[in-house]
Amino acid sequence: MTAQVISISRYGLIEVDGVERLAIFKAGRWEIDKTCESINDLADRGLIGESTLRLWVTIRKRPSSKAQNS
Repeated sequence: MTAQVISISRYGLIEVDGVERLAIFKAGRWEIDKTCESINDLADRGLIGESTLRLWVTIRKRPSSKAQNS
């Protein structure tokens, strides 16, 4: 059995212009994707707090790679 890694990405909190933002690290760089935009918007509106953001990042630390068995 072998596994082939298709992609690996992870979410984290980064500082952008002095504000902590949710971002995703993939292809060797941090970016804010649609998921991050939505969650950051909820945080900006005060609907979720910093502890919720940190918990979400912790839960998402599971690898998002897709393995293919052959």
